[in-house]
Amino acid sequence: MLLRTIIRQVGIDRTIAVTDATAAAGMGPGRYVLAGQEVVVGEEGAAWAPDRSHLVGSTATMADIRRVLSRAVGLGDTDVDRITVENPLLAIGGVAPSDRLRRSVSVRSIGGIDGGRVYIGRRP
Repeated sequence: MLLRTIIRQVGIDRTIAVTDATAAAGMGPGRYVLAGQEVVVGEEGAAWAPDRSHLVGSTATMADIRRVLSRAVGLGDTDVDRITVENPLLAIGGVAPSDRLRRSVSVRSIGGIDGGRVYIGRRP
């Protein structure tokens, strides 16, 4: 798998996994109006413009990304946490979470940035 090769070459410490999931994430195939724009989620899970001329974002959640890293790439929980939690926080000037905090982080909501504030877990 190409992703496994890239991670092996770059190294766990220099890898960050992200998603550009839109509000259509987890909604399943169909037509939706999101932020005033019509979006078509195809059977393959991609979010398209109504005429399918271009993608308008992803429907992959961070939980989906973590499953791919674990199941398809074969990484253990520690490496998946490193790529999806620790490395992104370090990249934006945060500090790596402690082991205790890492175990409490929900796979559904790893965290993000809101108004310039970094948060772990659910949006404050």
